[in-house]
Amino acid sequence: MDCLWGCHLPFSSRTIRDVLNKARARSLRPPRLQLLRIFAALLLLTLSSAATAETFSTPAAAARLALPRADSFREESRTLTPAQRDDLESRTRLRFPENSYRCFIATRQQQAEGYALVMNEVGKHEYITFVVGISPQGKVTGVIVTDFRESRGGEVREKRFLRQFQGKRAADPLQVDSDITNYTGATLSSHALARGVRKALLLAGLFYLHNAVAQPERHEQKVKAKPR
Repeated sequence: MDCLWGCHLPFSSRTIRDVLNKARARSLRPPRLQLLRIFAALLLLTLSSAATAETFSTPAAAARLALPRADSFREESRTLTPAQRDDLESRTRLRFPENSYRCFIATRQQQAEGYALVMNEVGKHEYITFVVGISPQGKVTGVIVTDFRESRGGEVREKRFLRQFQGKRAADPLQVDSDITNYTGATLSSHALARGVRKALLLAGLFYLHNAVAQPERHEQKVKAKPR
């Protein structure tokens, strides 16, 4: 959630509403005491979220890990039109709320090596940010978690969980307890990763693999490849 001054608050509007609702339920208490309790609760949420949020990699570095054979990367932003979003959501029953998606185009010796998409999916309360590498044949080449903000469920960033996505295609179920093994204590995070990988495959099909007639809007930006 963003504050009025543009800063990022590490708790959602739903969390604030829950705190305010609890305060209203205790309306017999003096107003000043209510305000102090609300302030203390929000401060505790801020400190708790700040303590648990972890950044493991930048998206650009994660793209290189997901597509290790590439020698050059170009970053661009791809935007879905309203019609494309409606079509994806009606066909897949998934939500695509973001206006644009950060992508990396990878090449090797000037030939297409793959694509990496930056995805954001909600676990229990907070967003998990990860990069999905996809080959020109539409197969997952790697998944790298870059930011984990939840207090529990961090096991999903381990290789033994992420390697389950290797080689997956958009036609695969990509569902927990189907072709993806759930991690005890990280159920919601497991669902978030599986959902995000499936969405990344669908977006790559639309953006780059010509699996749809209509083409999305493109905003290119060059990035430097890591020296080898």
